[in-house]
Parts: sequence; C-alpha cells; structure tokens
Amino acid sequence: MSRDGVQNREAGPRCLLEGFIREQPVRIADAWRGAAEQLAPWGSMDPERLILVGSGTSLNALMVAAPELANGYRRVDVVNPRSFLQMPIPSPGTTCVVVLSQTGTSDTSVQSVTRAQSAGAVTITLTADLESPIAQVARRTLHLPVGDEPVGPKTKGYTVSLAVLSQLSNWMNGKSMDAAVPVSDLDALLPRAEAAATALAEELDAVDYIAIAGEERHYGTAQEGSLKISEICGVPAAGFTTEELLHGRLHGLSERSLCVMIAATAEHKATAEHVAAVMQASGVRILGLDLRGEAGPFGWPSDMIGTTPPFDAMAGIIPIQWLAMALARRRGMEPHRMRYPGLSQRLGIKLARTA
Repeated sequence: MSRDGVQNREAGPRCLLEGFIREQPVRIADAWRGAAEQLAPWGSMDPERLILVGSGTSLNALMVAAPELANGYRRVDVVNPRSFLQMPIPSPGTTCVVVLSQTGTSDTSVQSVTRAQSAGAVTITLTADLESPIAQVARRTLHLPVGDEPVGPKTKGYTVSLAVLSQLSNWMNGKSMDAAVPVSDLDALLPRAEAAATALAEELDAVDYIAIAGEERHYGTAQEGSLKISEICGVPAAGFTTEELLHGRLHGLSERSLCVMIAATAEHKATAEHVAAVMQASGVRILGLDLRGEAGPFGWPSDMIGTTPPFDAMAGIIPIQWLAMALARRRGMEPHRMRYPGLSQRLGIKLARTA
C-alpha cells in the first residue's frame, strides 16, 4: 500500500469513503509516529483535572481515549462543547482542557478553545487542519495527520484521532511512545471486514434499526459505529452501554433489526453470546464483534483479526465502517454525501475555513 492510500491497488476505490477506509492502517502509523515527534519537545504536565471537549466523531474518540488519559488521581470529564461553555472551570491552573475538532470548523469547539485559554486553563487543541478557524485561535496545537478528507462522515479522521490521543496519554503519563503499530494486522483486516460486511448487508435490505453496544471505553466505539451507520446509509441507529442495552433497549428491536455487541474481553463475549441466544428465540439478531479475534457461534466478522489496546478500538470500528458502506450501496446511495447533503451548513454549526 502506498503512503498516500490505496490508489495503487489492483482495484481502486469505488468512492471517496472506500479510499479513506483503506488508508487507515498507514494513516494510523503516520499519526502514531508524528504525535511522538510533536510531543517530544513539550514540557511535562501533570494536571489534577482533565476536561475533554468534542462533538460527533471527535466526542466519540475522546470517550474511547478517556480511561487511557486518566490515571489514579485525575478526574476526567468528557463533554460536548455546548456543555463546556456552560460549566465552570475549577482551578484553571491545574486543569487541562483538550479540545478535538478534526475539521477545525465546529463553531462551539472554537469557542471552547477561546474560553479555556481565556480562563487560564492549560489548553491543547487537536485538529487536522492547521489553517482552520480553531487552529487560528489555539495557542498549543497537536496536528492530526489525516490527509485529505473533505466529507462529512469521518473514517480515517476517527482512527487517526485515536492514535494521536493514545500518544497524548502516553506523554501525559510518562509512558513510552515507541510501541509498534500493527499495520499488517490492520491491513489484513480490511478485506476480511469488507467481505463480511458485504455478506451481512445482503441480508439486511429490510433492516429498520441497528443498535451497537459496548462496555467501558468501547461505549465510545459503539457511539461512533452508530454514527457511521446513520451518516453513511441513513438507517436509524443508536449506541449504548451493554448495561443500558440489557435494561429495556432490546424491546426496541424486531426481527428486522440488528444489534452488534462489541466484546473486548472473555466476559464481554460471554455476555454477547448469552444475549444473542436469548433473543434468537424471538427472531432478533445479535452479533458479537470480538476485538480479540476469537471465534464464536454469533461472531461477526467470523475471521476478525484480534488486536490489543489501544489498537483494538482502531480495528473494531473498521467492520462497522464497511457495513455502513455496504448498506448504502444496496440502497443506491453515495455514501459520502449522506441523506441530507449540506445539513451542517444549513444548521449553522460549522464555520468557514477562512473565518
């Protein structure tokens, strides 16, 4: 694979998003190395409190990264920008605010950076566009080397964000930033996940709802997965913690629905298989996405490649990205355009790049 993506493969991407999905292993590796290089000259920092701020895909990435960023004595809050703009910033000198905005054009995220800096909090801004509105106001920026991604549904932007946030965690907690990125495993996962998603989509032409559940840090993975389903193929979808799924949400599923339960441990897998067996009697389909790559009666993809944290979250989203793509194609949709093109601009939530 070339460093710029997958254009050198025998069959080039059929749409923008396909190319972006295939770029992810290389982009993750570049981001991992690049973040280490950016952080190396930074002075040490040991805040008493972290506030992580983002919206949409950025918020989901922060949710996944939050436990890794935290340590035994830190308090970590993960909030969207509107909530941050309303909350007090206690002890600004010992509070670190991390604002993630991949495009750098989210209006409330830009406001959040300005407010955090004005209050005297240590503020770190992560963005993929160093010419964006958020980069123009930020005093300390950590670049996300995403490359070109001029579409609403972020795929490589999400996984690159996870890679950079993981390295930020390593830096903040004094850990090594030299771990090897499993590029070959991620690259091998791409065709397997695509084939599994294509086959599953063929059985879901009448799907009415997709629920995705995950525990702990993978609640963020579930939220991102449901967001990709809604954005790319327009199917109603929602993400839940596993506990929330079990306490009433299953009643919202029918024989036309699908639920994917993300399993990062043997206990998670056992729970998913139990739920799948129980709901099978009612005609409701539950699949277990085992991030360790272990087979099971309800496993999907059946040949999932196992990876270890923090790379399991980067691998775990790939099958769901492909599923959203496959469902969109079966509906005759252009995946990158979404159901309502230009909606963010009409809602007034994005700033112009030159602002």
